[in-house]
Formats: sequence, C-alpha cells, structure tokens
Amino acid sequence: MDLALIVLKQVFILIAYALAGVIAVKAKLIDASVSKSLSNILIYIISPFMIIDSLNREYDPTVTEGFLLAIAAGTLVIFLFILLGHFVFFRKEHPAVGVERYALAFSNCGFIGIPLISGIFGTEAIIYIVSSMVVFNVFIWLYGVWTLQKGSKLQWKKILINPGNISVAIGLLIYFCQIPIPPVAATIIDGIGCTNSFFSMFTIGVLCSSMQLKSVLTDRHILYVSLCRLVFAPLIAFFAIIFWIPAILPGEGVFVASVLAVVAVMPVALNLPMMCQICDRDDNVGYAGNVVAVSTILCVITVPLMTTLLTALLEMWN
Repeated sequence: MDLALIVLKQVFILIAYALAGVIAVKAKLIDASVSKSLSNILIYIISPFMIIDSLNREYDPTVTEGFLLAIAAGTLVIFLFILLGHFVFFRKEHPAVGVERYALAFSNCGFIGIPLISGIFGTEAIIYIVSSMVVFNVFIWLYGVWTLQKGSKLQWKKILINPGNISVAIGLLIYFCQIPIPPVAATIIDGIGCTNSFFSMFTIGVLCSSMQLKSVLTDRHILYVSLCRLVFAPLIAFFAIIFWIPAILPGEGVFVASVLAVVAVMPVALNLPMMCQICDRDDNVGYAGNVVAVSTILCVITVPLMTTLLTALLEMWN
C-alpha cells in the first residue's frame, strides 16, 4: 500500500507538470506547434545531460552486474514486444499498423520513466533505466524505422551516432574509467539534467492540449493499443523475463527487477510522432500523437495499479 501511495504521488506530480503545458497553450503563452521543438530540446540537450549525470558515480561491481543484466533483460523484452506486436496487430493493409507495433514495442522509459522511478527508488535507480535507454536507442533505428516505413534502409549512422548513444558512451566511459568531472561542469550537467521531469511532462501537456481528447478517448482501437502497451505487454514481459532476474542476481537482482517492472508499465514512447515524420509518414503523425496522448492519460490509472501488482509479486517470490 505504501508503494501504491508513493507511485500515486509521483504520478500526480507529473500530471501537474503536464497541466502547466496545457495551461500555457490555452492561455496563449506558447503555441501548440512548438511541441516538436520542445521534444528536440529534450532529446538533444536535456536527456543526454541527465544520462551523463546518472553515470557520474563511484564504481560498484554489484551495480555493474545489475546494469549488464538489465541490458540483457531489456533486449529480450524488446524482442518479446516485437513478436507480440506482430501477433496482436496483424492488419497488414492498415496504414497505421507500423505505428501500433512501434507503440507496443517502445515505452516512455526516459521522459516519464526516469522522473517516476527516481521518485520511487531514488537516483541510484537511474543507472538501470539507462540500460533500457541503451536498448531503446538501438532498436528504434533497427526495428522502429523498419516497421514505420517498410522497405527503408537501416540508417547505420543514426543507429551509432545519436544523442542517446553518445551520452551513454560518455557516461559509461566516466563510470568505468572513473574519470573525474570538474565541480563546475558537474553542477552544470546536474542542473540541466534535473529539468528532465518538468520539461518532459510539460511537452506532453503541450502535445495533449491541441487534441480533441473526447473523441480520441472514445476511439476503441486507440484504447486497445493503449491497453496492450499499459497492461498486457508488461504482464507478459514480467512473467517471461523480469520475474526471474532475482534468481540470476541475488540481492541486487530484486532492485533491478523492480526498476525494470516499472519501466515495462510506462506509456507509449513520446518520440513516436517525431519518428513518423523522420520516416516520411506524415499521414500517421496524427494517429501516433493520439496513441501517445491516450496511453499517457490512462497511465495515471494503470501505472499505480500495475506497479503495485508487479512489485508485490516480486516480494512474494522473494
């Protein structure tokens, strides 16, 4: 029960941040069209600094084992979600089937996951979220681009050279080599990275403000996609993979599994509409934005319930 209250508190804090974005648009302080620019700021500036800051810590062999295990588990979870997506979204003739498969495969592990998990478990948990982001950044260019735009060539340059992977590489170098960061630089990195929680949810608020939420929230197919992402996929991933992590890594494995369980229940990745634009599928941008908005709104209900359920099952097993 205590965990449920903590999660609920963190969710409401994030909702307040998102409402600030809605109010800013409704009050005409900013235009809803800036959502793409805000997303770029998150992806290219704030998120990389936050990742580097999370890895600027003292080397710990146990944490390192957990980090590597989390990468392996995250890779298996992505493969599982990809297979599941092709099973539940099989309408090949549907123009947005790629959007639906992408929505199930990739969760909002960064923009919502990081502030929520750091609020629940503390900043020491961020290093395990970074493992999910490593897998995420690789597969959005391997599988994500392929499923959104069938027949497109793999963009190897973007797979290897993108803000997420560059920041992860820098952060891992700092962590494994224990490279000291000057105090002033560390303060700057921490200061920018700490804005992730507010800025990410503010961006989601701006995105939702321009949508006809009443009609979107009653769309049965969007609701189906959202529930697959928020409920069915996390349960399958939990019992297939995450549930067994404590047995593989006693002690720290429980903590790793708890973090990955919360990552699994996150809503659809915020970058889905932007990836549709990158893949020249502007016809799917609106639908992708609606899926992101509905899954984000519904996560207010599902995240506390699913997090409490999965963590309770972990405690019973251990």
